Amino acid sequence: LLQRLVGQHDFWKNNKWLRMMMSVPGAIVLESNIKKAASFKVNQLVRNARAIHKIAEYESTEGYETLLSRALLSFEKTSERREDFGGFFSTWKRLFSGKLFSEDGIWFTARLISGNVGQLTLCVFLISFFVNLQRSDFFQNELSKVAESEKWRLMAPLRYGLAVSEITIIIITLNYVPSTTRTVLLFRSGGIPSLHDARFWKLRVAVDQASLLFGTLFWGSLYTAILIGLFSMVFLAIILNKELAPQVLNIFASFLGLVITVILKILVLMIMRRKYHRGYYRTNPAKANLLGIIIESWNLGLTTQYMIIRCLKLLLAATLFIGRVDVPFLTEDANNLGLLEIDHFPLVFRKDVLTHEAHRHPYLERIGVMYMMKLRHSNFGNYVGTIWRLLFIFAMTPWLRKYRSTDDNLDVSNFRYAANRLWTGRMPFSISKKTSFLSSGYRGTPSVLNTADQREDNITELSILRRQQKNMEKEIIRLKEENEILRSTMYSQQ
Repeated sequence: LLQRLVGQHDFWKNNKWLRMMMSVPGAIVLESNIKKAASFKVNQLVRNARAIHKIAEYESTEGYETLLSRALLSFEKTSERREDFGGFFSTWKRLFSGKLFSEDGIWFTARLISGNVGQLTLCVFLISFFVNLQRSDFFQNELSKVAESEKWRLMAPLRYGLAVSEITIIIITLNYVPSTTRTVLLFRSGGIPSLHDARFWKLRVAVDQASLLFGTLFWGSLYTAILIGLFSMVFLAIILNKELAPQVLNIFASFLGLVITVILKILVLMIMRRKYHRGYYRTNPAKANLLGIIIESWNLGLTTQYMIIRCLKLLLAATLFIGRVDVPFLTEDANNLGLLEIDHFPLVFRKDVLTHEAHRHPYLERIGVMYMMKLRHSNFGNYVGTIWRLLFIFAMTPWLRKYRSTDDNLDVSNFRYAANRLWTGRMPFSISKKTSFLSSGYRGTPSVLNTADQREDNITELSILRRQQKNMEKEIIRLKEENEILRSTMYSQQ
C-alpha cells in the first residue's frame, strides 16, 4: 500500500534506506546481511589465496620446488600481517556505511540495543529532573536566601555536575557498540581464547545470566553519572567557596610544587640514565649506585602523595567502570579472592556475545545451509564431491590442512544432530513417513530405531568410505611422484 501511494515519488525511488526500512522488516535485513557477510568472507578467502599463489609464481626458485611449497612459503611470509580494526571511529564509520553487517557479519543483540536506548533516555531524565528541581518551591526558597551576587556560585556547580553527568552517559553509550564489535572480532581471531582455553567452561554454563545485562546497562550508567556528577559538583563548589579559598590555594600550591618537582625529576633522570645505564646494565657502576641511593631517598618522601593520587585515580576509574560491563576492570588474578568473584558482569556480557555468535556467525550460517541441503537432498555432499573439495583445498589453500581433523577413531554413527536421533548419512525418514507422522497427530520429534542391523550398515559404509579415501590418497601420491619425475626429466633435457 505504501509503495502504491508514494512509489512514483522521486524521493522514494532515490532513497534505498527509506525503502528498506518501510517495506522490509528489520530481522529479514539483518539475516540477509549475515548471508552477504558469509559470501564476502569466503570470496575474500579465495582472493587472498590467489594473491599468495600469484606471489609464489613470480618468486625465483632453485631445484625442484613445487608451486605448492612456494605457496606455503609465501603464506608464511605474509601470515604476520595484521589488520587494525575495532576502533571507536572506524566501527561507527563501518556501521553507518553498512559494511559492519554485510562484510563483517556483526549481529548486535536486542539487549545491547535496548540498553543503549535506555541509557539515552537517562539523559532526558536527568535534564528534566534538574529543570523540575530548579523550578521547585523548596529550591526557589533556598535560592532566595542567597545574595544576588552570590547565586552564580551555587548554580555553576549544579549545571557543571549536570553537564558532566550527561557527557558521561553519552560516552558510555557510544562505546558499547565498538566494544561489542571488538569483543566479537577478538573471539573470532583468537585474541580472546575460547574453545582451547581451560577456563572457557565458565562461558558455557548459566548462559541465562545474560538477562542481567539490560538492568546493568541502565542502572550502571545511572549510578556512574550520579557519582561522577556529584564529584564534579562538589569539586567546583569547593573551589568557588569564599570561606575555603585559602585552603584551596594552599592545596593548589602544593599540587603545583609536586608537578614541578616531578617534571624536574623526569628531566634529571633522563640525562642520568643515558649516561650511566644501557638497558638493564650500568656503564658506570659507582655513579649509577650513587644515583640509585639519591633516588631511593627522594622517592621515600614523594610516594606519600603518589599513593594519594593513585587512590584517587583508582576510585575514579572504578566509578567510571560501574556502567561499563563490556570490558573487565580487574584482571582474572585480581578478580578472584579465593572462592569470591568480585566482578562477574564482564563474563556475563561475553556469555551473551557468544550465545548470539554461536547462532549468527557467518561461517555457521554457511555450513548450516550445507547441512540443510544434505538433509533435504541425500545426494548433496557425496563422496565424490568431498574428494573434489579436498583436492581444491589442498591446491588452493594448502595451509588450511593443519585445521583438518585426522582422528581415525571418529565414529560417524554416533554423531547426534537432533534429540533422540542418530546421523546415518542420509535422511532418517522418507517424505511418506514424515507425512504419516504428521497425519497421525504426532507433534514430537520422530526418532529412528537404533537397531543392530542399522549399526552394522553404518560401520560397513564407514569402512568402505575410509578404504576409498586411502586409495584416493595413494593415487594422489602416485600422481605427485609422476609429476616430479616429469619435472626432473624436463630440467635434465634443458
